[in-house]
Amino acid sequence: MANKKHFQNLSLGAKAWNEWRAKHSRGALRINPDLSAATLNRKNLRGYNLSRANLWHTQLRNCDLRRADLSYAQMSEADLSGSNLAQCQIKYAILSRAQLVGTILRNADLRGTSLRRASLRNADLTKSNLRHVSLAEADLEGAKLSGSEVYGAGIWGIKGEPAAQSGLVIQPTFESPPITVDDLYQLGWLEDPRFSPDGRQVAFVRVSVDRAGNSYRHAIWLAPTDGGTARRFTAGAKSDTTPCCRRGKPRTGTTSSPHRTSVSRKQSRSWSP
Repeated sequence: MANKKHFQNLSLGAKAWNEWRAKHSRGALRINPDLSAATLNRKNLRGYNLSRANLWHTQLRNCDLRRADLSYAQMSEADLSGSNLAQCQIKYAILSRAQLVGTILRNADLRGTSLRRASLRNADLTKSNLRHVSLAEADLEGAKLSGSEVYGAGIWGIKGEPAAQSGLVIQPTFESPPITVDDLYQLGWLEDPRFSPDGRQVAFVRVSVDRAGNSYRHAIWLAPTDGGTARRFTAGAKSDTTPCCRRGKPRTGTTSSPHRTSVSRKQSRSWSP
């Protein structure tokens, strides 16, 4: 249960509360506020220093916690649904099994925080710092994650489909411009090069990511070996692989596979390096 004096001190306002915290922040005088299981719904706690506070099972629905400091706080099973925690410091806090339904966490710093089995349904985490956060078995249905930093985040067993997750930053340290998940969908690579018998052309498979289809696309390209411009030889929804140069007229055999069905373009004589 909450410490009665700590609970009463909350009504002093942010300035007086933070001064009280500063006086009791070190050594034998250090106090970590105990507000466990308290009912604080609709409280204005904007800018409060609640770092290392015990907020286990605390009711904090529809509170104003903008710019508050909740670093290292124990908030397991707390209910912060509908609250505003924009630009909040929540580093290395424990929010396991917490209710954060519809909570605003825009630009919040949640580095290293445990959100294991927390409910983040319809929460707004836009541009938040989620580095090394544990989201194991968390519910992210309808959550907004766009622009968040997610390097090192644990996402094992997450539930639901986020409403927005574009521009997720995935590099370990700050770089300009940042590397995002969207950038990965633009990546492609080349494989299975085959030279023509006269050595003047090379056929190869270019692999690209089909984001909408959650799969890979394979297309065959041709390029002159003297360094000229490559051109696409096959196109369409099929996955074209295994280029094979033929003698005689300059044709290319392929294996096209929308459903792994073999389609060949044959000449009388084939060559394979």
